[in-house]
Amino acid sequence: MIDRILVDYLRSGLAWVFVGSGPSTEIGYPTWRQLAEVAIAAVKTDRPGTSYANLETPLRLLDFPEVFEEAARRLGTSRLLQVLHSDFAPSRSGTFTSYLLDGLCVSI
Repeated sequence: MIDRILVDYLRSGLAWVFVGSGPSTEIGYPTWRQLAEVAIAAVKTDRPGTSYANLETPLRLLDFPEVFEEAARRLGTSRLLQVLHSDFAPSRSGTFTSYLLDGLCVSI
């Protein structure tokens, strides 16, 4: 149960709520890892025959910003964004539980 003081504070209009990627991945949006893998696949398709260590090492280390930076260097920012945009869509409808608090949706 959500603490009554917290609920009152949220309703006051003085609070900010930041939601992480949990609800997004619940409805099928790709994770950072999945998007990084899409970027790497695009580099391999568009630039075959080159070394991929500068992409695969950061992926293994979960350094996703570096994967995207390297992919942008190889593909160009416009091409990378085009590839990522085409893969950035939910794969299913939402299934997470929501509580509505005077227009504020808190997902658990």
